[in-house]
Amino acid sequence: MGFLNHIVQVLSDKTLIDPESYERAYCTPSGEPLSPGYYIVMWPDDAEVTAYDQAALYIGPYRQILHARIMLHRYEEGYLPTSKLAAAARHPAHETALAL
Repeated sequence: MGFLNHIVQVLSDKTLIDPESYERAYCTPSGEPLSPGYYIVMWPDDAEVTAYDQAALYIGPYRQILHARIMLHRYEEGYLPTSKLAAAARHPAHETALAL
């Protein structure tokens, strides 16, 4: 199963900016708010709607959009499994090393 994915910027406990620059409400599977920053958002290919709800997988936060873009590119090219994306997001000090 593949995934649909893109990058968003979380602004607060309830809102994010989507790739088209619209402000959207979001929720997570756990119900917990996300920390501010950039996130890779993924949905299964068979998702009927790419809503920012419990079906979305949020990976982040990344401090800079560039870091999120690099990690997403590496994932899409097959160089990085989803587990490594999540690990890099949890350890932002390693972002620079991963980007090289």
